[in-house]
Amino acid sequence: MKQGKRETSTSLGIDFPKGDWVLSIREDVETGYLRFTHASGSPEQYLGSMQFEDNSHFGNIAGDSFSVDILFYSSETGAIVFQILDAALLFDPTTPPPFRFVFEGFFDPEKPALSGIAKVPKDFGDSGEPGDEGDTVSWTAGAHDNPRPKRSK
Repeated sequence: MKQGKRETSTSLGIDFPKGDWVLSIREDVETGYLRFTHASGSPEQYLGSMQFEDNSHFGNIAGDSFSVDILFYSSETGAIVFQILDAALLFDPTTPPPFRFVFEGFFDPEKPALSGIAKVPKDFGDSGEPGDEGDTVSWTAGAHDNPRPKRSK
């Protein structure tokens, strides 16, 4: 995979974080490879896909690829919200909507990295203490050559 592109802030705002990213949750659980693209002329301006790691703790979605729905992106702030709905429904069809792999965060073009909070299905990744319906976890995504960016304190 090619590396995530370092997009820069311009007077027009922060460019969408197109490229390939290594996604991790809970600081140390490498989850897989996230790909974002910008599709001009498409009804959806931004597209994405996720290839989950082949990890036994990921159950029946281990090693599989899924589409990523970009629900929101702000070129003013770098705020992003995306969801991997099909993966959540395959992992556990009874997962309540708020915990269906919903990622909220920000793109920092200077690092380049993305980070934020995600709501994942109960027992995903087999780490931490999940809630009754799911788990709220931290997430980071670094460019392919910088897989685990340090979280800002």
